[in-house]
Amino acid sequence: MAEIHEELAAFNKQFVALSAKVEEYARISEDGLNQLAELFILMDQFRKDVVMVNDTVMNTVADRMDGDIVFLDNGMQVEKKQGDDRKKWDHTGLAIEVARKIHQLSVDPDTGEITMTPDEMMIKMLEYAAPSYWRLTPLRSIGVDADKYCEKSEGKVRLVPTQTKIF
Repeated sequence: MAEIHEELAAFNKQFVALSAKVEEYARISEDGLNQLAELFILMDQFRKDVVMVNDTVMNTVADRMDGDIVFLDNGMQVEKKQGDDRKKWDHTGLAIEVARKIHQLSVDPDTGEITMTPDEMMIKMLEYAAPSYWRLTPLRSIGVDADKYCEKSEGKVRLVPTQTKIF
């Protein structure tokens, strides 16, 4: 085990030095686009390989843990956290139930008067749904410009390497 630790520490040190060289090369290189794109593909594959090994070790550690925390001799600790994986939501059914509950909460029990406007009820619904984004195409289709309701900036660029099909 000590050998692996030493090798990883040495590798990390080499990687930090290499990272500086790669960043400098990418910044000042006058090589063509193809050479830089090939560098990107190598780095992307390296990232995937590191993630795969990290996931393997992480899953092994998690499987071997008796409790939720492991305290290490070096003062560090590893804590296992896991949330539930929820899929295949019945969004319509849930929305109907939440809407009914909000409507019930809006009725004054003494007078029977509805104390919230439809707009207030819709806004209250957002407290329970908490969407992290708005669907731009449907908003445009009803004449709503979402850019009036948010801070807009240039998005992050991603590159996706794929294998070219040669015919």
